[in-house]
Amino acid sequence: MLSICLIAKNEENCIVNCLQSLKPLCEAGAEIVVVDTGSTDRTKQIASQYTDKLYDFTWIDDFAAARNFAASKATNDWIMAIDCDESVLWPKSSSEVSALVSELNALPIDTAGMLTNISKNAQGSNVSDHLARIYDKTVYQYKGVIHEQLFMRNGGAPHYKLLSLTLRHDGYEDPARMQEKAARNLTLLLKEYDRNPNDDYTLFQIAQSYRALTDYGQALIYFEKALALDINPELDYVKTLVESYGYTLIDLGRADEALSLYGVYDTFSTRADFVFMLGIANMKSGNITKAIEEFKKAVTISGHCIEGTNSYLAYYNLGVIYECMGDTKTARENYLKCADYTPAKIRLTALS
Repeated sequence: MLSICLIAKNEENCIVNCLQSLKPLCEAGAEIVVVDTGSTDRTKQIASQYTDKLYDFTWIDDFAAARNFAASKATNDWIMAIDCDESVLWPKSSSEVSALVSELNALPIDTAGMLTNISKNAQGSNVSDHLARIYDKTVYQYKGVIHEQLFMRNGGAPHYKLLSLTLRHDGYEDPARMQEKAARNLTLLLKEYDRNPNDDYTLFQIAQSYRALTDYGQALIYFEKALALDINPELDYVKTLVESYGYTLIDLGRADEALSLYGVYDTFSTRADFVFMLGIANMKSGNITKAIEEFKKAVTISGHCIEGTNSYLAYYNLGVIYECMGDTKTARENYLKCADYTPAKIRLTALS
């Protein structure tokens, strides 16, 4: 069965929610391992109510080292890594829970299980990512001082399988905490960059940290460094990298330059987020006909990362465009497709 491993520091405000969500797995035989990296609040006291496998680890500015230490203390070879500000979203049906547990038990030893992780962005929309979190510790280990990733111990290419398990990440819903995390992460990421300046994933995370700190000029520098490397367009973070690069140009008032991404349109337009971003870039550049075309295409694409890019956000922008064009009938039709999206409801009220 599983050993569920957490690393923690001063997480008294969120760790209860996390540990409570793990109960169905524990009832199925999983154990919880908590590694504390120097808490000064009640984190350890709370964790001790859920597990007796509680360990201290001297923090050395290395998340992978802490995760690997936690795995080393686990009774089982199969590990599930989870953060204290995450919780498992369980289905209501007990049969569905049993099916999920069976799915975990059937995972091949050389395959890392990917979970869907849902968080909120600064605009309040849900963002979905797929993260490798379940693995056999005899086959995989973590590497990377920050935003650590799983690598096969024998140096081979990792194998992944998406599982029917979803995590809710609440760590980014507090803007102040998000800024604090971004600043902390950036310090570690820049040290990693000094050691390895040609790692596209590190460059991506540095750029994303600068975006979180609204330093778009610095973000652009690191996005461009990453894009200059040989990157794999099939990877989710590379898709996000390209989309975030476009938004960074837009945020810098350089939407016209974002339109250069039409050069990779065929590669990245399978995800609604990319098409939606180009809709925004065209709208900002005054290319209204093209903006309409992109927003209309976005709603036809099922694959997306940010909630709404293939639904209410695209329809809302179409509504705004048509309203500005004086076509209130078509504007209303698009606003009505936005369901409970508050800005659309406000416009509908105004048009009434």
